[in-house]
Amino acid sequence: MGGDRQSLAAPQTSPGALQLEFVSRNYMVGKNLVKALQPTNLVIEQGDFVAIMGHSGSGKTTLLNILGLLDVQSDGTYSVHGTDTAQLSQVERARLRRDTFGFVFQNFNLLERYTVLQNIELALMYQKVSAKAARQLAYDLLRQLGLSGKAEARPHQLSGGQAQRIAIARALINNPPIVLADEPTGNLDIEAANEVIGLFKALHAKGTTIVMVTHSSEVARSASRIVHMQSGRVISNEAVS
Repeated sequence: MGGDRQSLAAPQTSPGALQLEFVSRNYMVGKNLVKALQPTNLVIEQGDFVAIMGHSGSGKTTLLNILGLLDVQSDGTYSVHGTDTAQLSQVERARLRRDTFGFVFQNFNLLERYTVLQNIELALMYQKVSAKAARQLAYDLLRQLGLSGKAEARPHQLSGGQAQRIAIARALINNPPIVLADEPTGNLDIEAANEVIGLFKALHAKGTTIVMVTHSSEVARSASRIVHMQSGRVISNEAVS
């Protein structure tokens, strides 16, 4: 199985798109209605590299969570590769999320009680993959990321940049066609941030779709398109020149 992986995160499904049509998200906070996401239309094609920018509270993380099926819209239609997600059961949503998306978060979310290798292998827990094949895939990713020497290390023994690369390896082990990243460089110094962005660029060059929330205009310019949000609305959606 590990021999099928010829290059880092080559997409495993046919081209498609994430499409939101008048998608909104409202919350009740006490007796107050909070409109976290105003009716939004957005299409992300397979192979895009999209940066989502906006101040705190602008709705960018809410949008990312809906895109990744971590949250459900209050209204509107959200389709993943042509599938209307509103028509799916919870089990079907979970399966679609597992098979479509890899997630990278600002705080790495590595488990200290496990080694680096085990942290990556955990992402295959619910897949029909043997323990031997899972270990080989994890080693393959560590080698491609230049971290094979860290396989038995614990997360606290890693630098910030190394920890984020391990988190990215965990996100990639299912070979997802789409990677969603929420402030992936937010806790990193400039050198480590550049390493992570370089990795995202390499993934994008191989056809992986990247959707990245960031507050950094410099990081955003690494993308091919920037979506700006304000007060729960998309106010611009422009190609990077």
